[in-house]
Amino acid sequence: QNLDAVLGWRNVKNYTLFRQIVSYSFKISAILFFGAHFKDMGWVQLYRARFFQPLQLYSMSPFISAERLLAGRRMGGKFVEISVQHFPRIAGHGRGASISWILSSVKDIFRIRWRWFFFEHYYQKTRDIRAH
Repeated sequence: QNLDAVLGWRNVKNYTLFRQIVSYSFKISAILFFGAHFKDMGWVQLYRARFFQPLQLYSMSPFISAERLLAGRRMGGKFVEISVQHFPRIAGHGRGASISWILSSVKDIFRIRWRWFFFEHYYQKTRDIRAH
């Protein structure tokens, strides 16, 4: 199918209320700041390496997976989203919704949006990147 990425999205998320709020806020911020309408930007992602490797990413937080997708989308990448069953965690605990990671992600969202606003050419490359 000549895709650049396959994205898994959870049709049912086994989240606490706090984690649901964080996830929804993350999704809304991607729509508001970047016009991106992905169903689940931070979950299972399979990438075509030769398309995504040349990207220079700036995020230092969990937002980096979203930045990769946003940059690929801006370069004209082709994605497909598929529904994947989500099982509750049976061991350990997640760290993606900690206050420090949330604040770090918010900082990265504004930093990337600022960079894209002032440097319009950022990630606006042609699709010939596949030929390399």
